[in-house]
Amino acid sequence: MNSPEQLPEHTLSFGSSDAQLENFTDSYVLFKETTRKYREAYEQLEAQFEFLNIRLEETNLELRKSLEEKDRVSNYLNNILESLSGGVL
Repeated sequence: MNSPEQLPEHTLSFGSSDAQLENFTDSYVLFKETTRKYREAYEQLEAQFEFLNIRLEETNLELRKSLEEKDRVSNYLNNILESLSGGVL
């Protein structure tokens, strides 16, 4: 059987390395918690991104409609001006 002196350095053993195991466990728990928080933040960012994209699409649609209406009014008024100048002597 292997004695503690024959174990590779990377093998976790009990006794003198209990502190190492505890540190590793603490680090792993912290890593999992940090990962969870990053995942939640990412999901919130995705939701906010989707919301802002929808609002942007709505705003662009409103702006297009407004621009089309202004173009129609401008063309209508230009037609009136052209017909007036043609009728004045």
